[in-house]
Amino acid sequence: MGVLRESKANIVHISPSNQFPVGNTMPVKRRQELLKWAYEEEGRYIIEDDFDCEFSVNGRPIPTLFGMDQKERVIYMNTFSKTLISSIRISYLILPERLMERYVNTISFYSCTVSSFEQLTLEKFIKGGYLERHVTRMRNYYKNVKKKLIQEIEQSSLNERVCIQEVEAGTQILMTIKTKLSDDVLADCIKKRGVHVSFLTQHCRGDICMIPHIMVLNYSSLEESKIKETVIRLEEAIKEAEQITKK
Repeated sequence: MGVLRESKANIVHISPSNQFPVGNTMPVKRRQELLKWAYEEEGRYIIEDDFDCEFSVNGRPIPTLFGMDQKERVIYMNTFSKTLISSIRISYLILPERLMERYVNTISFYSCTVSSFEQLTLEKFIKGGYLERHVTRMRNYYKNVKKKLIQEIEQSSLNERVCIQEVEAGTQILMTIKTKLSDDVLADCIKKRGVHVSFLTQHCRGDICMIPHIMVLNYSSLEESKIKETVIRLEEAIKEAEQITKK
């Protein structure tokens, strides 16, 4: 919090429910500290970007800052692109009452790019309880996919050379690979096998988080029937990368 105060910033943008790519969830104590910072001076606000909060598969979700806020200092954002489909292009913003007049006077003239038909259909979908049932079903589905993926890795030759870290939030696991190969070489060989992964170093700037060989393996679009094949391709890609470096 000291760094935030020293920055003299009046607005902070955070994603407390899912700090991608490591999948950390901001604890309640830190959320309370942020709210205290916002209350210290007029004009301070917290933008809470709560994307992907619905698919936390490890334990019960922590209350949002918006729900904890007692002085209307939190601007809440979320999207249906993760819970439904990305092509729906519907997001929403909940503003404190004190900012509504400024919003109406400043940018309310912008035309929404999403058709009224899609918005009204989504409204009925939510009011009918279908969204809640859909999220519950998908949460259970992702939990099952993650379980099968980890089991398949543990039963493969990868088990001797990787360490799996389950994250608190999101639909990804972190997998540390015991290797001397560079992340770029590994990523290139894995990509050639048709598997889309990234490494933690690819999400960092400068020397902030240069911990090598930690793969970010997202399973949100992984079909159960293709889990075994995916693990086999990962095995083959790592073996191929090692052969390349030996030549």
